Amino acid sequence: MINELDTRVAGIGAIVILAISVPPAVIIAALKSEDVVGRESNLWVIAAVAILVAFAAGGVVAGRRRPDMPYIHSAAAAVAAEVVLLLYVIVRHTVEHRSTSWVSLALLFQIG
Repeated sequence: MINELDTRVAGIGAIVILAISVPPAVIIAALKSEDVVGRESNLWVIAAVAILVAFAAGGVVAGRRRPDMPYIHSAAAAVAAEVVLLLYVIVRHTVEHRSTSWVSLALLFQIG
């Protein structure tokens, strides 16, 4: 068990990431979705900071729960959270009949 990935720990870290990063992004998107490109509100900076803090916090939570393999579990938590977000984007674009290219998904995955 020492050299194995604990999926429960990675899942807890992913939940922390999603719990911190998603609410500010959703609230700001609802308030500022009408912003003109190039003239966006500075509130989007809050969402970007929330995403950075979320991944750091989720990584810390996962790493502290498995101190023998903190980096592996932190990375697994980040990947799990990003996969959930990508699946959400795919489903949302499918429901809204918007096209989603593999390139855009790859770029989105690299951001997270």
